[in-house]
Amino acid sequence: MNKKNVKTVNISKIYTHLIDLISFRYDIFSHIDSSKIVVCLSSNRDGSKGATYGKVVPLCYLNGSQSVIYKNQKYTMPLVKKNNNIIKYLLYIYLPKFFDLSVKGKLYVLFHELYHINPNFDGDIRNMGNFKRVHGYSIKYFNSFFIKELEDFEKYIKLTSYQNFLEMDHNFFKNNYLSIKGFKVKIPKPTIINQKL
Repeated sequence: MNKKNVKTVNISKIYTHLIDLISFRYDIFSHIDSSKIVVCLSSNRDGSKGATYGKVVPLCYLNGSQSVIYKNQKYTMPLVKKNNNIIKYLLYIYLPKFFDLSVKGKLYVLFHELYHINPNFDGDIRNMGNFKRVHGYSIKYFNSFFIKELEDFEKYIKLTSYQNFLEMDHNFFKNNYLSIKGFKVKIPKPTIINQKL
């Protein structure tokens, strides 16, 4: 990558390519279809250690349903489309904090959020059990399911041009690129489609 000649960088496009690589290389992510995921950019200027770096937003409910009944009211998620594909998930990268993570940190966020995607790729999140559906017993327990793949990918990525890209922090992008491009999509909110049942 010739940094002097590149004046615009499309973060969404590059991370979509990384998702393709991950889904191709590892069976635990082989269900993921990047054409039905939109990598979105958002801002997070929280200076605290607990700042959010990324998150995946499912666009369906249990078993891929577009609607759910909750407290006697029926809610539905709006359809999101891109290139005539119905989008199942939005994956948010929060800037500038995400840029300032190490290469390992960036890849960890990406793997962690991708592992939340349901193995059926139906628009719902992975169910980690009845105790705590999102992460199971703990985040450490959740991470244990993909840690070997993450470590392998760290080694692989060092042999590619993506390594240089992942090493770039917020100040580098600010000083070397005229613009940073990426999809910016507000998190869809469910709407009530009828009165109380």
